[in-house]
Amino acid sequence: MRSLAHWSLLVLTAGVLAVVGCKSGGQTPRDGDITGASGSGGTGNPDAPATSDAVTSLDSNPTSDSATGLTPTAACRASIEAQCRRQVACRGGTVDACTETVINRCPDYYFNPRSLRTPAEIESCLAALGSMTCTDIAMSLVPPCLRSGTGAAGAACLYSTECEFGCSGFSDCGTCYSGNHAATGQACDSTHRCDPTDYCHTVSKTCIPKASVVHAAEGDPCDFTAQPPVGCQGDLVCARTTTTGTAGVCRPFPQLDQPCASSGDTIGGQSGLVCAAGLGCNTQTMTCRPVSPSTGGCGDGGACDDASFCRGAFGPNATCAPRASVGQACRNYDSAAGLETQCTLGLQCVLAPDAGSEGTCVKPGALGDACDKARPCDYSVLCSAGGRCAAIGVAACQP
Repeated sequence: MRSLAHWSLLVLTAGVLAVVGCKSGGQTPRDGDITGASGSGGTGNPDAPATSDAVTSLDSNPTSDSATGLTPTAACRASIEAQCRRQVACRGGTVDACTETVINRCPDYYFNPRSLRTPAEIESCLAALGSMTCTDIAMSLVPPCLRSGTGAAGAACLYSTECEFGCSGFSDCGTCYSGNHAATGQACDSTHRCDPTDYCHTVSKTCIPKASVVHAAEGDPCDFTAQPPVGCQGDLVCARTTTTGTAGVCRPFPQLDQPCASSGDTIGGQSGLVCAAGLGCNTQTMTCRPVSPSTGGCGDGGACDDASFCRGAFGPNATCAPRASVGQACRNYDSAAGLETQCTLGLQCVLAPDAGSEGTCVKPGALGDACDKARPCDYSVLCSAGGRCAAIGVAACQP
């Protein structure tokens, strides 16, 4: 469904959209990919106010001038906003929801001691970021300006921009992933990463140039898994012609009361029934209808109060359900074990290891509190390398 559900983990593969996500149990954000799907050439992360000394030293002059171009903070924020506008056009949601968890981490989210990015390079790349097609976003075909960093495998990190192959951190301190570089034509997987100009083909599992992807016009056939891949121009979606297979036809996102499109996007995690922004697919009528939260209600009823949440918010049978309190079980989505259960406002659902969507409602720690995997920090701070909730910034994650 093309709806607000796609904001569960905003993350641009290398500079932004790592955006919007549940702090506990969420995936590491990546630029170019709001949903957390990672392109083989992209690395990145995002979220919350940056107040560390490292941030201050990177951007001591908060204004822009014609001689030096954009400041680090301005370049970082402009890149995030450009990517979010494209994410909204292609996956729904709002720009504010897309940027809120990452934009205040500028400038060190992009520019830190181990990042290879420069404000001038990002500024020169803004036009390319602002013109990415929906196919580019679905396939994480981000411009090569969204470079990674120099951090070696196992090094402490917070953002993927610090590391050569990405970082396990973002909400908490993490470590740089291990990996190997794969050149054009070589095999690729989670530990063999393509160069920034290439991406890992979903079928052949080899690195192919991003420039080889064809962008077809409205009404023309498309297939992301073809050789070479065939996507669509601009804001068109590759609507599959059958419920199986990957071949489709380029068409605009369906509008109100039009039949849902069965997306041919099998790479960006968006494969399924899609509609235009603000609409969801009613699986009973198979037509695009308003998503309940956008109308202020839950199903056929009114809006839920603070003690409850809208269970099944993107389906035809949405109802208000009570929230769980401290120590009670929570569940991120409906499963064989039970229905979705959200925590009381101000609490976080901490997932048990290898428990899938199952967790427990926990009161997060504030600045200075002790923290670990069982007790995360509040969204405005992070669990530092010293096991205390600290101000967000790359310096907090250094031993």
